Amino acid sequence: MSGEASADTAELIAAGRAAFRSRSWAEAFDVLTKADGLAPLGPDDLELLRSAASYTARPEPALAAAQRAFAAVRGTDPQRAAGLAVHIALAHLSRAAISVGQGWAQQAADLLVGQEECEATAWLAWMEGFGDNDLDRGLQAADQLIEMARRICATDVEALGSLRKGQLLTHHGRREEGSRLIDPVMALAVSGVLGPVATGMVYCATISAYAGSGDLERAWEWTNEIERCGLDADYPGDCRMHRAEILRVRGDWATAEIELASVCDLVGGWDTHHAATAHHELGLLSLRRGDLTAAAEAFAYCREHGQSPLPGMALFELANGNSPAAVALLRGELASTSVPIDRLKLLPAMVEALLAAGRVEEAGDAVSELRSLSVLWPLPLHQAGSAHAEGAVALATGDLAGAKQRLSRAVDWWRKVPAPYEEARSQTLLGLAEEEPAAQTVHLEAALETFERLGAVVDIVVALHHLGRSAEVQRETLALMFTDIEGSTQMLTQLGDAAWLEVLRRHDDCLRGLFARHSGDVLTGTGDGFFIGFPTVDAALNRAADIQRTVQDLRVRIGVHFAEVNRDRSGYSGRGVHEAARICALGCGGDIVVSSTTLEHAAMLPQTRETRTVALKGLPGEMRVAFLA
Repeated sequence: MSGEASADTAELIAAGRAAFRSRSWAEAFDVLTKADGLAPLGPDDLELLRSAASYTARPEPALAAAQRAFAAVRGTDPQRAAGLAVHIALAHLSRAAISVGQGWAQQAADLLVGQEECEATAWLAWMEGFGDNDLDRGLQAADQLIEMARRICATDVEALGSLRKGQLLTHHGRREEGSRLIDPVMALAVSGVLGPVATGMVYCATISAYAGSGDLERAWEWTNEIERCGLDADYPGDCRMHRAEILRVRGDWATAEIELASVCDLVGGWDTHHAATAHHELGLLSLRRGDLTAAAEAFAYCREHGQSPLPGMALFELANGNSPAAVALLRGELASTSVPIDRLKLLPAMVEALLAAGRVEEAGDAVSELRSLSVLWPLPLHQAGSAHAEGAVALATGDLAGAKQRLSRAVDWWRKVPAPYEEARSQTLLGLAEEEPAAQTVHLEAALETFERLGAVVDIVVALHHLGRSAEVQRETLALMFTDIEGSTQMLTQLGDAAWLEVLRRHDDCLRGLFARHSGDVLTGTGDGFFIGFPTVDAALNRAADIQRTVQDLRVRIGVHFAEVNRDRSGYSGRGVHEAARICALGCGGDIVVSSTTLEHAAMLPQTRETRTVALKGLPGEMRVAFLA
């Protein structure tokens, strides 16, 4: 290597290290990668490259850097090599490459034979004891791990041991004891005391423990603290996944879906656990919006990637009128777990399925267990779920007074969560428990208003039925068009508020005029973009061409997709809408991007300059799209 090349490499390495210290992960990755291209990096810098690649969702470069660092130190530093092997094992296990992960874990164990206890020993012990959910054995293993970690000053592993102990206590109903262990560990993580790998694990496990146990208030507080400290940029898959779970419960379905789509895009290829959890959440949203096809695909993704699709899949069977299948699925899952918190999350769906199957007595038995378990977690989410289930069983047995009492309590608890969708479902049953028609109407109208605001199509139909009104949800097939001005934020900055508003006014008037003259139904106007429905594909394609000719000075991208959608008083919904939006996002300014289904229904086939098979962000499967000439 020449002196000049050596100087250039040293300068790049120094810049990469500085970028890493300042948490500029993308810059650190780019600079260190460039340096590595000039001359192979040493193990220290390879480990920095590995971390920068992980932070920027580049799993393959991260693994490659870790393996090269491992090879570089294996012959001279077995303890360090063992530590690298453990982290490589964890990376493979996270994407369900079990045999590969176990092979690397065994490599770590072999390297540690005859060595003194070290941090790698503690990491390996943590990994080996990770799967035991038995409370007594788990607590004993956690205490042993904590003792070892303290003995060898392995701060990261000590924190993970305390966290694991807190998780076990929380999952077995000893919530306050668990929180006294979890919260201090999380404080260490956000303060920067722990290493990057441990910090990510602590964040994920903490929010999972709280959200999974129904303690949404603590989960929300720590999620906001992570965002305040800027760690959401370091762990985007974790942050968006857990934030989306809470947003879904709170009724912000649109934002939750955006976050979940980002999770699938970021970690779908290398973190099967988070990707599967995101798909389960997307399945629940699709189910509530009446898009059963998308829901089924999302739950199938969970099952195919080793995660339970329940309770979502059971609720899908209920929506299809197959209550026996829902009962069978839930009964099998309940038989396979004795962990209280897992049972607590399944029992509400079991009560609903048993009632739908007409098995009221068995539903009462399930309610009894649900009530006893909810005592262990006296939190609004579980108190509300228990009260709702008790009220539903009381209603099924004709105990209207008991139903009203319990369902009123459920509504109050849901408001404390807050969980508007679940509150509206309890209010629907509360309306049915009322004997006075006027009181019944009040509750049903309130529930209907919430369902319409959320776009809960199936529940809208139910509420309208009980109100004696015809269901206004229809299935329509339309050519859906999304338009968007590319780089609108940058243009606003360049032009200033007044000039930008004038650009938007001209854009708005021009496009609305085109749509009005040619049967385009403007479904949403968002300022710098539109969502429009056309009765035919040709009408949509002709208008797309008109737009590009008329507003050539603006970089407008357009997506067109011919699909079946739900239409009700709250607007359009369903998978087709989300597909159309994502097709639009594939383009750049001036592009018209269309699905293959659109071309199949065009009377006059347009010219295309390029076709691609793409995975639409946040949606399972692939689609063929074309860019028009």
